[in-house]
Amino acid sequence: MTRRISTPGARPATRRRTTATTAAVGVLALLLTACGGDVGTDGEKEDEGDAAPFGSGPLDAYFERIYGGMDENAWEDQQREVEALMAECMAEQGFEYVPVDYSSMSQTPVEEPDVEWGTREFAEQYGYGMTTYPGMDEQPAPEEQVWEDPNQVYVDAMSETEREAYYVALYGAQSGPEPGEEEEWVYDWTQAGCQGSSQHAIEEKYGLGGEEMTALQEEMEALWGQVAADERITALTTRWADCMADAGYPGLAAVEDAQNAIMEEQNAIQEEVFAGADESADWEALQAEVEERTAGLTEKEIAMAVADFECREEVEFDSVQVEVTNEYQQTFVDAHRAELDAWVESVEAARS
Repeated sequence: MTRRISTPGARPATRRRTTATTAAVGVLALLLTACGGDVGTDGEKEDEGDAAPFGSGPLDAYFERIYGGMDENAWEDQQREVEALMAECMAEQGFEYVPVDYSSMSQTPVEEPDVEWGTREFAEQYGYGMTTYPGMDEQPAPEEQVWEDPNQVYVDAMSETEREAYYVALYGAQSGPEPGEEEEWVYDWTQAGCQGSSQHAIEEKYGLGGEEMTALQEEMEALWGQVAADERITALTTRWADCMADAGYPGLAAVEDAQNAIMEEQNAIQEEVFAGADESADWEALQAEVEERTAGLTEKEIAMAVADFECREEVEFDSVQVEVTNEYQQTFVDAHRAELDAWVESVEAARS
């Protein structure tokens, strides 16, 4: 659950990786994990290092079959297919595009936490894992291993007008929600340029996309709203909020508000530091300032996370949420079993 916030003002070549599949997994993360740590098939929390990617409900079982069989190599193979289609699409738009091999990106290994996420011990050491987490002070990869976009030289040689047309062709005019945008932003692959159409084609090829998935995703989003509005959850939320107010954190209306409050402060620091920065800015110095100021949030984050854990435990929020979520999942499965079975079959057939 470590949160790594992207740097505002980054070069425009930075890729937006949002896809319909990614959005679906994001919805599932809310629906299936019940926000209380990783849950095994028997409803108990898994041992550290052996956490299940899905929860204990009947809908989880379907998504374990749909997404659980996808290892890193399979995802990388699909991404290579997406990149090849993007190159073809961009050529049709009159641009050159070299498929990017993301598997070659250098990554600094992150140390595994010495305590399990979702426990009191984790909260006491790392808070929510946003401003501090295991391995965050490790040295970056050596300079000679830094990944470079093979299209950057081509893009840098363009005029501003040409560059804008290039990115519209590549990503579409729809770039995502604007800062401060109140209305919920919905990803639309038809408005996402060559990247969107290429990702959609590969998702359909492997049974991960299509109209059926979109319709189910919309209903799953509604399902989460139903869980949150259930009187058992709202009653516990009120008790949790009272507990947090007594601990010195008033004004919280939903359980996720505690963690979001830290995230908003972290984002505000980045927005303030990078405001007005352009290509001539000293990005390393700005990033160092962000990290220094963010470190000042750590004590506050840990204190809030510990209070949050204690209040959730006091009202038994997590266990009740799992119970309620599983009930709604069962209702959803009963109503959509045929579509879910067909979806699983299409995915398994595509993999065979």
